[in-house]
Amino acid sequence: YNSPYRAIIKDQNKAVLENESTLRIIDTYPKMNHYYNEHLDVDSTYTWAQNFSSELEFKQYLSQNSRQYDQLFFGAYSMTNNFYIPIIKEYYPTLEYVTNYEGGSSYVFSKAGSPEPSKNLLLEQLVAKALTNGKSLWANPEVFSTEYSGSYTIGLDSLALSQNDFIDISTKIKLTSDESEVLLVSDISKDGEVIHWSATNVNRFETERQEWFLGHHTVPLSVLNLDLEGAVLKTYIYNKSKSEVFYDSYSLEIREGNPYLYGLYEEILD
Repeated sequence: YNSPYRAIIKDQNKAVLENESTLRIIDTYPKMNHYYNEHLDVDSTYTWAQNFSSELEFKQYLSQNSRQYDQLFFGAYSMTNNFYIPIIKEYYPTLEYVTNYEGGSSYVFSKAGSPEPSKNLLLEQLVAKALTNGKSLWANPEVFSTEYSGSYTIGLDSLALSQNDFIDISTKIKLTSDESEVLLVSDISKDGEVIHWSATNVNRFETERQEWFLGHHTVPLSVLNLDLEGAVLKTYIYNKSKSEVFYDSYSLEIREGNPYLYGLYEEILD
């Protein structure tokens, strides 16, 4: 049995030895990590994700520390917060490499390097439609003060999706009122029936007003039946407070998950 906790501890040590300018965050079971810290010859001066009580605290930590470090190591068990990686990519957009284990993964992100081209599927869809219609795409922000924004839809059956993948939705957003209560929403329907609905309050990522920030929403495909033939995802902004909301650069990307989470695809090592 190859413990993911032992492997992640060794991976973070390797990352900082290879590049001293590596910020390290680990999100696993503290009791297991304490054991391996004591029994392995490793640098254990990393940061515990358990130190953060919210996504906003996690984001503030990265904002403060990313100026000092060129890259970031993130080691996490399978139950890690789904928003951590989208937030990390705000500061370290390039995934240098990922190593997956049964039950956890080690990631190294950097500021530089050669990031893969954007996989914003909504943008690709809009560009294709604009080209077909002979129209230009305008880059101006949208603004609304009604209950719902316009919506974006995309068919899921044409995408190469795996059980442990994630659908990451984000948008630049600016709230104007202290009373603003705004959610990023997704629903997935099939044969005219909604089979999954979820939403994320964007106050989880920023509490200041009149400031642009990235709001995130994530759908883990592990909660769905993967028979998505004919399934359609719709995403929009629910402006419960009906305050003035600005948004721009709406994005939907597929994030590849860990194929070994449950030991189904990889032989367990001795």
